[in-house]
Amino acid sequence: MHFRTYVQNSNYRFFGILLDTVLLSYSLKGNTMIYGEKERRDDFHWFLKNYDSLYSQYGHKFFAIQNQKILGVYDGMWDALDETYKISPIGTFCVQECTGDESGYTVSIVTPWIIA
Repeated sequence: MHFRTYVQNSNYRFFGILLDTVLLSYSLKGNTMIYGEKERRDDFHWFLKNYDSLYSQYGHKFFAIQNQKILGVYDGMWDALDETYKISPIGTFCVQECTGDESGYTVSIVTPWIIA
């Protein structure tokens, strides 16, 4: 199953994943697992804490992370999603890129100002 969704918005076209960002709870083998904002934040902080060692061990990769454990290591974002979905429902793990520097976990947004 592939999670590539083509979205067109005005003049902008991009591939993306549309997931509900609110608390996700699901039933798995009779147990209820909750993967919400706290779990995502905990996984992200664990990723940051281990960032340098992950890069040293694996290089530039994409990590599927759930409950502060690595579910898989992949060459691309789509591979990480497609493969990890086979072992854990989408929305119950995060995928983080590790580039060796802060560009792997930060986003720069530039808003041009025109002064006339």
